[in-house]
Amino acid sequence: SGSGDTYIAYIFAGGESPADTARSVNLGTTGWMNTPATSDFAFGTGDFTVECWVQFDDPSTNGGIWNIATGTGLAGPSSQAVGWNGSLWTMYANGETSATLGAYPTYAGCWYHTAYVRHNNTVTLYVNGKAVITATDSTNWSTNTALAIGGYYSSSYTHDGKISNFRVVKGTAVY
Repeated sequence: SGSGDTYIAYIFAGGESPADTARSVNLGTTGWMNTPATSDFAFGTGDFTVECWVQFDDPSTNGGIWNIATGTGLAGPSSQAVGWNGSLWTMYANGETSATLGAYPTYAGCWYHTAYVRHNNTVTLYVNGKAVITATDSTNWSTNTALAIGGYYSSSYTHDGKISNFRVVKGTAVY
């Protein structure tokens, strides 16, 4: 720590907030929401970060947390997506049609910070700051795409729990 230096700090705390203004979205076991297709999510070949806090009501179920894909709504797995398969975290990257899986202990009612980060053609899923899945992703995501929150692939794969503080950072690998 030097005098006159500039620092950026990202501070996260898990768990339920006692504040009256603390909010998250709970879409139920069949709900999800989405944006229209936009160039905002056309990341090209650059770095980006998609992050949020998630909580599971029932971690034994399969469900998507989010996906970014061409078209609107919940799209096929050849998109970018993060979810949970009942025992492992799942990530779709590089236009893959099958998930890459990673283990991290997950319990009902607990909050988890997830960050999906692409940096120099490598995409990593961090859960509570730990790299859980890493894959190569040199895809040129240049097409206008839509964001769906609360699910992926189809309405059969929605998130059973809460999502909070969803953020997309285009052009920067935050972590």
